[in-house]
Amino acid sequence: MMRKRYWLAALPCMLVFFAFGSDEGGGVFSWRSLFGMGTQARPQAALVDSVAVSLVPHPAKAPHLDALPESAFGRCTPRRLAPVDFEELEQTLGLPPVPDYFELTGLPGQPPLALVDQKVRGLSTWGLWEVKPGDKPVLLHQRPLVFAANQSEWIAPSLLDVVCLPESRVLVGMDYDLMASMGGPKPHSDIFLVEPATGKSQRVVERAVPGAYGDPRSPGLVRTRIIAPKAVVVLYHTELIRLAPEVYSSQWDHLLLFTAKRPGGVEIAQVSREQGKIRDWGMSGRTLWLTTRTDTPRQAEQERYWSLDLDPLLQ
Repeated sequence: MMRKRYWLAALPCMLVFFAFGSDEGGGVFSWRSLFGMGTQARPQAALVDSVAVSLVPHPAKAPHLDALPESAFGRCTPRRLAPVDFEELEQTLGLPPVPDYFELTGLPGQPPLALVDQKVRGLSTWGLWEVKPGDKPVLLHQRPLVFAANQSEWIAPSLLDVVCLPESRVLVGMDYDLMASMGGPKPHSDIFLVEPATGKSQRVVERAVPGAYGDPRSPGLVRTRIIAPKAVVVLYHTELIRLAPEVYSSQWDHLLLFTAKRPGGVEIAQVSREQGKIRDWGMSGRTLWLTTRTDTPRQAEQERYWSLDLDPLLQ
């Protein structure tokens, strides 16, 4: 009888553990994140190579930042097929428009392409298409595109980001649900590296935290900055943490560099929340300058400045 009482007393704790997952789990929340703990956990590494680039602190921001160069590797432009019912509401609330598809133009050796979101005409239309561009674009021919072996099991996949990269590759931020072995659908936010010419892709980030500026309420998984005609830096976030009731952030900011010589990408920095959330960034020569700000609730923001020497990687 005593053992049964012990089990009954422990049951609520066990339910909480399984509901929110362990620290090693793939869910959006972990029990430490829920209670604002676990800030010293190891950062989740990108599924690409990493290089040793020192993050150097500075007492002041860069005196001068270069103008942004033009892209020499194509354009990925969000588009809509037609106005939608909630367009006026989006404008009133100041929300960014939700695209129906992303138009891919200027990719070397490729005709105009479109990555179409599943919400446009259902799953039969979702994917990569050759497209006739214009005011009234026409989907001409669907190309094969495989994100993952279990792609057919995805529930309500949605395109969040599509970024053109050097060497005719495309970075895709994807939000989808996957039925878990226990319980209902489990949300996933992953980032993929896609080769439109072959229809193949590689998952480069698992469980990214949605939201630019580390704000999980904002759409999108990445921010990008073209730093050279054939080089782009990508910022994304991992490990969602709870700072206060209804106030969330991410523990880690990551920077990936894609160049013509490194089309698969390399991770050049992992910035912890204690160092500040990356708010602004730019190039001065071949040095990447970062501005970070702390986001501790009920405390004044502190701005910090850092630099990364990218000269060896841009040779």
